[in-house]
Amino acid sequence: MVLSFKKTFISTLVGWIALVAVSLIYRNIVIVGLAILYTGLLPFMLGVFWVSLSKTGAILREHFKAWHWVVITSWLVFSYSLYARKWTATTLNGIFHVDPEKFTITYDFLAFVYAPVSILYQPSFVSGLLNIFVALAVGLAPLFVFALLAEVKAKLIFKWSALFMGFICLVSFFLTMAGNISEGVNEVALNFALWADFNEFHTCSDDWTSSAKSVIFLDAEKVLAYFPSSEDGKNFQVKSCNSLKAF
Repeated sequence: MVLSFKKTFISTLVGWIALVAVSLIYRNIVIVGLAILYTGLLPFMLGVFWVSLSKTGAILREHFKAWHWVVITSWLVFSYSLYARKWTATTLNGIFHVDPEKFTITYDFLAFVYAPVSILYQPSFVSGLLNIFVALAVGLAPLFVFALLAEVKAKLIFKWSALFMGFICLVSFFLTMAGNISEGVNEVALNFALWADFNEFHTCSDDWTSSAKSVIFLDAEKVLAYFPSSEDGKNFQVKSCNSLKAF
């Protein structure tokens, strides 16, 4: 079976829309996490499909030698790794307000999986693109009126009008949904860190340990403690740890 870029593009996009719809309906943390992952990888997937399956991609493959792709890929990976580490550190510090290097597993997980969401779907970038497409729709709409006055075939005008408006609606829907989905990254990061990096067993013997569910060890006999039922709403607090327990 020979794959075509058009069919692959449509099936990939339909899969993304279905996953986003399910995540918005059920709001399950695992489904939301998968939707964020899919959203972040979607442009890269479509780019790979375009280069691999489209006619334009075939032309590019003919003109670029293997070492060209190696150099380009190396620079992209290097640039991405720098930005991913910076974004991950900022995200974890913004959530927990401590050294992000303490979250070793979550740090690697976010840098590898969810950094594309931050790169591609920054709020200012998404809102700017939406404004551009709205301006295009408003600015180009009069052209169809002028085409009618110029006695262009009505069928041709309606065809291009439908394609143009469909493209505008599709891109606007994609950017809006991507922006909404990407807002759940902090929630995913928080829950993953609680599962992966926080420790339920420790040697701290202070009074606060009776209400703390888990801790992550910091420097100088300090820990970041997680209080799921904190009365003041402060679920994460830095505490001193007196290690007096014996085992």
